Amino acid sequence: MNASDPASAWISSNPPPYGSELALPFNKGGTFAVTLSINSQIGEIDCKVTSCSIVTRADHTKSSFRGADLFIPVTFK
Repeated sequence: MNASDPASAWISSNPPPYGSELALPFNKGGTFAVTLSINSQIGEIDCKVTSCSIVTRADHTKSSFRGADLFIPVTFK
């Protein structure tokens, strides 16, 4: 809840009060652009061996909404 993870971003133009300083607003048309710092190791998971993706989804305030789900495969060499 402190936006310190460089591998994730919270995008919301209408976050709850506790997220007003954490969430970045959507651009026109519902688009957004962020820079993420990722690497091939996520805890015990090695993305050089296991398929990994960058994922978008609705945040915890609308967790049943699946219209924002997007999986972008990434590979590491």
